[in-house]
Amino acid sequence: MKKLLLLAVCGIFIFGFSKAFADDPRYDSKASDESMVKILKSLPDAKRGEFAQALIDINLYATNPNESLNNKTADQIIKEAKEQKKKAYELAANPSAGEPRIDMTNQDTQKASDKAIKASLSKEKYEKFSTAAQTIWAVVENVYVSRAANAKTIEEGNAVRAAMMADFKALVDKKTADQIILLSIEFYKDGLAGKTYKQIVDSHK
Repeated sequence: MKKLLLLAVCGIFIFGFSKAFADDPRYDSKASDESMVKILKSLPDAKRGEFAQALIDINLYATNPNESLNNKTADQIIKEAKEQKKKAYELAANPSAGEPRIDMTNQDTQKASDKAIKASLSKEKYEKFSTAAQTIWAVVENVYVSRAANAKTIEEGNAVRAAMMADFKALVDKKTADQIILLSIEFYKDGLAGKTYKQIVDSHK
């Protein structure tokens, strides 16, 4: 009798434990807004901030954010975000031998190296790399565009454009796709932290 009672109690506990996990709402990429609301409603206030940061990190670090989020619970998404962030830093710090790098020596080498990088990446990863490079360029260009507009002579204008290209080259030249992707993320985070353009550029050259 005692044995049966123990089995019954264990059965109730296991059923309740399994049901609790089964009932955890999951992210659905086909109904992202609705599933996100369900997840947020299920979380205690103290955990919502951690979950929100996990969403930001997955969008920043994952090659395919929807794939990384889909059918995951809040806890799984938080874990996935940490793994994606760790992976991004490891790939940037430890490029494989022979991994193509952007070569800013001239326009021909730039195009050739971009082509080599594209051939080495998936479509999604190349798009992320391309967006990252454009983001870095936009940050640099935005700083110099007013200086170019205020140039009083052709020589001054040329000098401003040369300085702009020098900054961009110093930031991306000889870097791999993963390093450029991570650099664009660091730019974003530095901007949120209130760093000046000079502080951002100087810390990443």
